Order: sequence, then structure tokens, then C-alpha cells
Amino acid sequence: MSQSETPIVVHRFLLWKEKADVAKRAAAASALARAYLFSDMGFEERCAAEAEQTEVTDDTSPRERMALGGALATSPRAPEQILIALLGDRFDIAALIAVRSPRIRETDLIDRVRYGDQRLQVLIAERSEVGRMLALALARYGGPDAAYALIGNPNARVCQECRKLLVERFGDDPNVRSALLDLTTLEPLLRYRLLDAASNALSNTPF
Repeated sequence: MSQSETPIVVHRFLLWKEKADVAKRAAAASALARAYLFSDMGFEERCAAEAEQTEVTDDTSPRERMALGGALATSPRAPEQILIALLGDRFDIAALIAVRSPRIRETDLIDRVRYGDQRLQVLIAERSEVGRMLALALARYGGPDAAYALIGNPNARVCQECRKLLVERFGDDPNVRSALLDLTTLEPLLRYRLLDAASNALSNTPF
């Protein structure tokens, strides 16, 4: 697409980006995202805007990527491929998407649970809705802080298999163990295992 054919919103963004410092490029990225979400763009202009947002996700400046994520995170109209790219970014940028986005799928969150850092696992475990498969991923791959957050989330579907995994992995962790014992849904056998682990921990404590 030649410069004369470039949709006007994107053309302005490109001119601004070429001449601006990091702070102004971040503002331009945010403005482009808001224009995409709220302006009456034609098909070609929307495609061009998506292409430019994709380039921003590859930008060396995290400030620009953060600005883009902040503008897109809460919108149900945000382009899914941009959200996924930002979800794979560094912690503070990924956290915007993991916590706020209504568009991100649980399968994408599961990938981040498997390969993301433990801080992000905790934020995912605290989401307003955690389905069964995501809860299983957190139980299987999450750290102790994520396990504790998952157990305490009333909107998480912590199934029997989840509880079994959590007992097997974190029965020796006093915080997770205590949270599990507080569950009224905890199966008697799992409760026995946790009480046994607590007894062993107490007997091994020096006085």
C-alpha cells in the first residue's frame, strides 16, 4: 500500500512514530488502539490498523507495548492476535491482558500458566472466573502462591482432580495445606493425608 493509499488514521500514526521519542510513540500506540476500537473505520483501515498494532508488539520499547496493552485490555473488540502477543510479553504487560481481558481464551491462559512466571500464575488464579481446565493447569503447573490463590477463589472450579493434585504437590506447604483443610468439599481421604502431613511436620519441628 502506497503512502497515498494508507488509511488516514494509520498514516498519521506512521508519521508520528517516525519522528517521536519513546513517550510520544507510546501515546501514539494508545491513540491508534483507541481509534481501532471506537472509530468508524472501513475494512482496509481496520486491517492496516491491526498490522500496525502487530508491529508495536514487536517494538523494542516496553513502554509502547504497555500503552497498547492498556488501551486494548478491557475491550471485547480488541484483536485477539494482538492480545495473545501481549500475553506472551514480560510480566507487567502480560498481567494487563491476563487480568483484564474479556476476550482472552482459557487455552491461552493455560499456556501462560505452564510457561509464565509465578507472579502471573497468581494473577490468573485470582481471575473473576477460572474454569475447570484452567484450574487443573494451575494445580498441575502453578507454584504454591498460585495454589493458595486458586483455593481461595470462590469463582474457580476446583474439581476433585484439582484437589488431589494440590494435596499431592503442596501437602507439605503449611499455607496451602491450611487452605485445603478449610474446604468443606475436601474428600475424607485427602483430608486424612493433609492431617497426616501436618502431624509429621509438627513431630519434626525442633523445640
